[in-house]
Amino acid sequence: MLSNVNWSYSPCLLAFFHVTHFKQKLHLYPICNLFKQRGVKLLYRAQKEISAISAWENTKKSAVEAKLKKLEEQLEKKKAEYGEKMKNKVAQIHKEAEEKRAMVEAKRGEEFLKAEEMAAKYRATGQVPKKLFGCF
Repeated sequence: MLSNVNWSYSPCLLAFFHVTHFKQKLHLYPICNLFKQRGVKLLYRAQKEISAISAWENTKKSAVEAKLKKLEEQLEKKKAEYGEKMKNKVAQIHKEAEEKRAMVEAKRGEEFLKAEEMAAKYRATGQVPKKLFGCF
């Protein structure tokens, strides 16, 4: 009820302006003080509640920001771990590729030695291989 009062048009102020009798003015003066005191109390209470709400808001904001920062740190950690796993996979693939290359080189070397041995055998015997002209 008192929170909706417009203090510029309060009954005590209107009483001062409209009542001309001194006795009535003196009689309404304590009522005006009462309204002013209640208004001041209401104002202080409202300010106290507003500051409490602001403190609550700041606390909640800081809690959410801390949670967000923690989540960002966890994501960065997971990103680093995943990056490390991918680097390890790349290294493993490179290692496997090197092993396969070495196997191909070894097989080529064996086939080359086998061909050299066959050529030496045919040179020694003077025979012509039967499969030499197989494509014609």
